[in-house]
Amino acid sequence: GLDSIGANPGHAQHGNVHFIPAESVFVDKREVSVCGTMRDTALFGQNLALKRKISLKLGSNVLKIEDELVNEGFTAQQYALLYHFNLGYPFIDSGAEIEADISSSEGADEFAAGGLDKALIMEEPVDGGRERVFYHDVKEGNVKIINRALRKSVNFCYDKNMLPFLIEWKSMISGDYALGIEPSTSQLWDRLKYRTVEAGESLKFKIEAAFK
Repeated sequence: GLDSIGANPGHAQHGNVHFIPAESVFVDKREVSVCGTMRDTALFGQNLALKRKISLKLGSNVLKIEDELVNEGFTAQQYALLYHFNLGYPFIDSGAEIEADISSSEGADEFAAGGLDKALIMEEPVDGGRERVFYHDVKEGNVKIINRALRKSVNFCYDKNMLPFLIEWKSMISGDYALGIEPSTSQLWDRLKYRTVEAGESLKFKIEAAFK
C-alpha cells in the first residue's frame, strides 16, 4: 500500500509506502517493540499517515503488528493495504500444510488454477518453474501453517472485516522456495479495488503471529 499492492502499471512494486522511511521511530525497552510513522503526502493530494508498532513481550511467543491509518487531510482518500509474511526453509518443507476454515479457493491465473489441488500443502522444490498465487475465502481471520515433522507451527490471527482477502503466494522453485501468507484489503492486478478512508478518519489494523 497505500496507493497500490503487488505489481501494477504506473505504481512502484508493492506500493509507495514500501519506499517511505519511518519517522519519529521509538524503541520501547520495556518490551521488544519498535514504533514509527510513514507519511504519504502530495500537494493537492493525499495526506495519509500510517502509524505502526511491532512488538513482542519478553517471554511471549506472539509477535504483534498494530497499524493505524489516519487521513490527516480534508477530503476522502482511497487506499489498499496488504500484509506479506514470507516463510521459508526449514520450516517450510515438503509436507508442511496450511490450515484455515476456507469456504472457497481459486487460482489467480490459469497456471495457478492448475495447482489448486495442492495449494494448501508444500511440495518438494523443483528446478525452474513459476510462482503461483491463490485467493482463499476464509470464514474468519485465522490461518495456521504447520510442519508436523518439526512439531512447529505459526498461527496468524487478524480481523477479517478489515482484511477480507487471504492471498497465498507459493513458490516451490529451488533457491526461491518460500510461502507467502498475505491478508489484504483487496485482491491483486486486474481485481484491485480500493477502500475509502474519510477525512479525519482513523482505521486500525492488527495481526498477531503466534509461534509454537
